[in-house]
Amino acid sequence: MSKYFLVFLFLTSSFGYAQLKLESNFSSVHIGRNQNLTVGYHFNKFFVYGGLKYNFNKRDNFPIATWFKKTSWATNVGEHFGGVIGMRYQFAKLEHISFFSFLEIQQSYTHVRHVSEYILGSVVPEPTSDYDLIYQKQLYFVGPWWFIENNLGLGFSCNIWRGLSLNSKFGIGVLFYKNLDKQYIVYGPNNWNFSEMLSFGLGWKFDQKNTPE
Repeated sequence: MSKYFLVFLFLTSSFGYAQLKLESNFSSVHIGRNQNLTVGYHFNKFFVYGGLKYNFNKRDNFPIATWFKKTSWATNVGEHFGGVIGMRYQFAKLEHISFFSFLEIQQSYTHVRHVSEYILGSVVPEPTSDYDLIYQKQLYFVGPWWFIENNLGLGFSCNIWRGLSLNSKFGIGVLFYKNLDKQYIVYGPNNWNFSEMLSFGLGWKFDQKNTPE
């Protein structure tokens, strides 16, 4: 993925730095949270971009008995990294703020951390609530998995100082996945799930006078 990013950077640079924009965004997607760094190029009202992301392992309030939703877990350095590509279309603009629709695709190759709780017994002869039961927590690392998240949505870019802008976007879409683990086999026919996305960050335009955002 990194070599494709370098090719993308070279091609956009050859068109001229005036149309380039560098962005760093924090994104919360279906499988987890990440920080991504992208570079993009303006074509009139269109903006195409690509780059790399760093996936964070969720260590607080980890979901119980849940697959995929905020459960991605990198077991090595390489699994923390993934790819991002996308496209925007500016449909409205005010003096310092522009509004756009977007399509963004995020790729990940990582494990899933699955936590389950099993009943071992009870603390009273005739339990009447969950508080009367004794649970054992089981932890599994399943994978690796390929994840492709495709999200459509809306967003805005607000110029706050010269070429510096504040960006935010939200959307919904579809998550495609494939399990590569030979020990834990998924027999179900479905290989997709609904997804969602919320993202915000900062961008730098190399020449804000010649760009639509």
